[in-house]
Amino acid sequence: MSTFYEVRKTLLAEAEPGYRDFSSALVPHVKNMIGIRLPRLRCIAGQIAKDAPYDYLGHSALYFEETMLQGMVIGKLRVSPTELVRLIEDFVPKIDNWSVCDSFTIGLKAIGKNKDFFFPVIRDYIMAQQEFFARFGAVAMLAHFANEEYAALAFELFDNAPCTAYYFQMAVAWAVSVYFVKARDITLKYLAEDRLNAFTHNMAITKITQSYRVEAEDKLLVKQLKR
Repeated sequence: MSTFYEVRKTLLAEAEPGYRDFSSALVPHVKNMIGIRLPRLRCIAGQIAKDAPYDYLGHSALYFEETMLQGMVIGKLRVSPTELVRLIEDFVPKIDNWSVCDSFTIGLKAIGKNKDFFFPVIRDYIMAQQEFFARFGAVAMLAHFANEEYAALAFELFDNAPCTAYYFQMAVAWAVSVYFVKARDITLKYLAEDRLNAFTHNMAITKITQSYRVEAEDKLLVKQLKR
């Protein structure tokens, strides 16, 4: 199953139309979905990473799942931080939906193991104008930098990011909710200072109140900060 077109044949053979229809409804504007569940894609990605990862990454994806697989393969490679930056630079322009963005970004475990090296890289993505470049940066912050050390830096970036697109703002709201769990006092002060736009501020509070990792007392407290 190592070649790109052998993998495509496998994907098409294993397609689940019902799952495709369900998933398509969750990822608007994606019209090229086959219908393969994420655990199966991760399994296939692991095999590709062992067999011929760079050959697979060198092909143009036709289907949603092929783009998803390329992102997963990158996350499974054991490469230098410099090489990983190159792979990220090649892949991020391919992202055109939240699902591929989040799966790819969360799978880049090496970022969290090399925070000092990757932080300037992620900072530059957050400051990009393009929606999914900026979302990649915001999701990277919540996935790999969610602690007290980076909370203030993350919030400063969110405040100064030029991108106002929907999927970036949703990622910022998600990130603030994660930081509330990981750095409660810093995040509470940030929300009280009211620096986010109203939509993102209120969405962050909604996500905090929906989190099972937040105590009931804190949920009541942050609700009072809603605009």
